[in-house]
Amino acid sequence: MDIHQNLEENTKNHNIKYIFLDTSLSTTLRAKAHRRIYGIMIMSMLLSDLSGILLSVLLASIIRGFLYGSLTLSFFRWIPPFVIIFVVFASARGLYPAVGMKTLEVFHNLTTATSILFLITISGTFFFKMSDEFSRLLIGLSFIFCLVIIPLSRIIVRSIIYKLGFWGEPVVIIGPEEGARSSYLYFKETPKIGLDPKVMVFIPRDIGSLEVQERQILIQRLKEIRNAYNIRTILVLYDQLEEFALIRETYRDIFEKVILIGAGGTKLDLGGMSVRPYGDLLTLEIRHSLMDKNAQFQKRFADIFVSAFGIILISPLLAFISILIRIDSPGSVIYHQQRWGKHGKKYNMYKFRTMRKDADKILKTFLEENPALKQEWDQSQKLHYDPRITRVGHFLRRYSLDELPQLINVLIGNMSLVGPRPLLLHQREIYGNNYQNYVRVLPGMTGLWQISGRNHNLFSQKIILDMEYINNWSIWLDIYILVRTFWVVIRGDGAY
Repeated sequence: MDIHQNLEENTKNHNIKYIFLDTSLSTTLRAKAHRRIYGIMIMSMLLSDLSGILLSVLLASIIRGFLYGSLTLSFFRWIPPFVIIFVVFASARGLYPAVGMKTLEVFHNLTTATSILFLITISGTFFFKMSDEFSRLLIGLSFIFCLVIIPLSRIIVRSIIYKLGFWGEPVVIIGPEEGARSSYLYFKETPKIGLDPKVMVFIPRDIGSLEVQERQILIQRLKEIRNAYNIRTILVLYDQLEEFALIRETYRDIFEKVILIGAGGTKLDLGGMSVRPYGDLLTLEIRHSLMDKNAQFQKRFADIFVSAFGIILISPLLAFISILIRIDSPGSVIYHQQRWGKHGKKYNMYKFRTMRKDADKILKTFLEENPALKQEWDQSQKLHYDPRITRVGHFLRRYSLDELPQLINVLIGNMSLVGPRPLLLHQREIYGNNYQNYVRVLPGMTGLWQISGRNHNLFSQKIILDMEYINNWSIWLDIYILVRTFWVVIRGDGAY
């Protein structure tokens, strides 16, 4: 008898209802299909990481060869051990396949695995006295390239296998009917998270409300579902923290992973929060990273180093853009505008000029003649077709090249590489009560707003993203945003 008929037959007299969302295959074929998809996800992420490592070493080898000549083949025999070391540590961090893991957590774990790999490499060359076989420049460049290429490779590969229908881990959702259906719709609308509900189990209130016999029958049925669908994870809706002990006891021998969801879709900001035992007490500890002076020093040091190095490295590009702006339209090359900075201090933000002379008058006239577009301007402070922008300006804005002079702002300390969006003086009132939170940090050249749709977002959405960044700031979040920014800018997503 198929599992669906079996469950229907055995639950007629109980307060538990089972909804099967995938009945297209037999029980045996369904379990095999889920195992195959899980295997494809693991192999795809594994091949993605290996490709990222090999590409990074190849690029580093080309640059090193161009500067100092080709390396001997003896170096490349060490690549297989490198790869094995990386895979072992990445696997230990849960990165295969990393379904349901937050993107920032994936990036954090990838960076950790990459750093450990190169730390072992450097230590090994010293300990075994093999420095003659290795190039310090090659190792350094490979490390830098790996930090960027491996995460980007994962994003690309995951998008491909998602479109091919091979991304998603089957899960069970259990809880009151309204909350379970709401959770089901959420995961169906955000499939890239990778949790694919296959069964919903409706219970009256919570697991503690069931009779002992009902709970025993539920446990047996869940085991049948687990085997039929090859399910490792269950999503459990909870209402009170006191339920945790019973939830753990009920599901610990059935599912490998239990994910708790606040009943009613309650969103609890857990940024900077961790579980810590103090003696016999189990506590939730909240760390305010903005108060951590060591972390702030690291952020400022990175700003100075990257901005100074960046200005020197791209100086030919800056000169070329300056010439194009001069040729395209009359006016100065650099445009500066006052913005709100940290502690509410005003500063001049530098950009390449992308607008025509008398831009404010042009905008005022344009909005008066096109009242329908005034609403678009009021909502986002942007226009898809802005009459003020020059021909060169359109290109510079598409790839954010107009913002490169802000490296000067970063170097002198009134901006950061990553932070909330620079706020115009007249936009202070739009932020409302959030303004005081906004001025706790330096505004950034890029931020969550940059990698989350850029100009496609309404201004209200940008405020939410800014507040999310400020409340959940960490060095890892900065690194992740910087890496994602390169990808977003190259694609020209949300730019106009």
